[in-house]
Amino acid sequence: MGGHGDRESEDGRYRPDEFLHDIFITSDDLIRGKTFIEHFLLTRRDLSDEEVGLARSWEGGAVVQVFDNLGVDGATLHLKGVADELEYDAEVTMGAEAAESFAGCPYLFARLLPVGGLWVLSGTQLRFEESDAQAALRWAADWATRFPSTVFRNPEFLAKGWDKQKEDSAEFTAYFGSDTVVFPVGEAADRIREFWLHRHGAALGEKFLRDSGFDLSAHDLTGVETVGLMYDELDGLRLLYDYGRLLDVFAEPRLVRRHEGRRVVESYLKDDETGPVPLRRAAERNPDHADIVFAHILKRKDFSWARDGEKLLERHMPESFRTPPLPRQLPLPRRLAEAFSSSQE
Repeated sequence: MGGHGDRESEDGRYRPDEFLHDIFITSDDLIRGKTFIEHFLLTRRDLSDEEVGLARSWEGGAVVQVFDNLGVDGATLHLKGVADELEYDAEVTMGAEAAESFAGCPYLFARLLPVGGLWVLSGTQLRFEESDAQAALRWAADWATRFPSTVFRNPEFLAKGWDKQKEDSAEFTAYFGSDTVVFPVGEAADRIREFWLHRHGAALGEKFLRDSGFDLSAHDLTGVETVGLMYDELDGLRLLYDYGRLLDVFAEPRLVRRHEGRRVVESYLKDDETGPVPLRRAAERNPDHADIVFAHILKRKDFSWARDGEKLLERHMPESFRTPPLPRQLPLPRRLAEAFSSSQE
């Protein structure tokens, strides 16, 4: 490894965490309500409309992954994403001589930015020699599992992800009799473990349970009365604390006047990580009751779930509404799936 823009850790090992700043600069993540690029543009009032438009196109528009190097043509690198299996022609702004230095590099970890109708190599690169092929694939697999949107750039993989999630949701529903189940906290761990063993078999079930974050032995359940599981076709599988109490409030709206009833509704309303689907599903069981519940919490006698519900959810869970949902089932290409499996052994 080596050359302009390359990186190597001090002990020679490849560390994806070292490159997260490259993602951050052009991501659409918010900092005090604005992206990094929006903060930058606030300091550069001298830029033309065209330059502002170019900068804004980089918000969430960068492609960062390990690429197969298919060849060099002048100042252009012909690349193919290892995770999304899409081809990219990327311009090297330092010219043909700099591009030629990549000729003997079969794998390249890099960031590509859209500039007009072109892709441009930007930021830090990491080169993998032929002898590093397995390390490159492990890196690519790790990056893809951290940033699934990389894989889902490919419409074929996106469709496969949705199909797999739909199948899994149907299997969940067939097992439990509904896509939403609620257990008393004392039963929840065993019931969830039984499902994972049913789904993945005895040999792998416990490992999948731990890796998924659904092993309740690792969770603090102090004060929790019920644990819910919901497998929505679009939203995926969710673990829901005290979901039984939330459903009770919408079944009997008077319960919202009690501290615990109000607390559970407010906690779900403010939980952008869990997202809007569990609360929406609870409210839609009886919209008239939802009117009463939110009218009390918001101190708005005229609140209407039918009219105001979605705006309420979007105001309290902005991150959940910023981008279209992606499947939570990740169909890794074969060689990445093999690399990921080997890294877990």
